[in-house]
Amino acid sequence: MLNLNNIFFENSKKTRGASITLLGLSFLGILDALYLAVSHYRGVPVSCEVLTGCSTVLSSEYAVVLGVPLAVLGLVYYLGIFLSTALFLDTKKQMFLAVALVLPFFGLLASAFFITLQVAVIEAICFYCLISATITLLMACVSTYVIITGKKTSI
Repeated sequence: MLNLNNIFFENSKKTRGASITLLGLSFLGILDALYLAVSHYRGVPVSCEVLTGCSTVLSSEYAVVLGVPLAVLGLVYYLGIFLSTALFLDTKKQMFLAVALVLPFFGLLASAFFITLQVAVIEAICFYCLISATITLLMACVSTYVIITGKKTSI
């Protein structure tokens, strides 16, 4: 279990900086997922200049889970991190910090699964999916930093 007493610093510059970083990264994730979700519902092809596999991946049977586009699930994921981080910064309540720090690890597992699926099964790679995976990896690194430095710092 995540021991918040070891990582919560009400006035810590490190925790505040990490939280602001999480806000920025999750906002970028929101933009990425929102673009894909809007494109899905409008039926507009996604512009993919860097890699050519976007339309293949986004139109595959794996792009929708239980009737919900993965882009919408990604949007909910990024909004969850963004809102919990913003609430932590506003209220200093530890439960919001816990959510903001733990969610990226679940996102990292999902990203690894979906990137593997793209490479091994779909045989195409979506640039926007790679952006999302990179954002999630960076958020997991920030979370790890906060957790590790929190355990080494006396309060």
